[in-house]
Amino acid sequence: MGNASSATRHLVALPVPSFEACEKRTAWVSSLSLVRYHGNDYSVPTEYGHREVLVKGYVQEVVIAYGSEMIARHTRSYGRTELVFDPRHYLALLDQLIHFVHILEMNSESYRLKQSKNKRSPQSGR
Repeated sequence: MGNASSATRHLVALPVPSFEACEKRTAWVSSLSLVRYHGNDYSVPTEYGHREVLVKGYVQEVVIAYGSEMIARHTRSYGRTELVFDPRHYLALLDQLIHFVHILEMNSESYRLKQSKNKRSPQSGR
């Protein structure tokens, strides 16, 4: 019995295998930052547009990952052609539109339009 106990002291417990009870499939993010899963569209942050992602479909939720990073989590919809989105996924786009778009009022033709007309006219020498 002494030999058996000394042998068990040298054994290391095996790691518990991780099992995720979900369906995993890859999908492409659309230009509208949506991922289609089982006929429904789920939003992801706009920075992931046009990329391949991993969709994990659990019984009650859908998790979307890019590489090892979880980028979106939604309550799963069992309907068809439904849109499930988080408005926060579009905040970066709205911020960009608000802070980087300049509205110009013009009372005459644009500079580029004038230049374009001058290039085409025989008087411009070109």
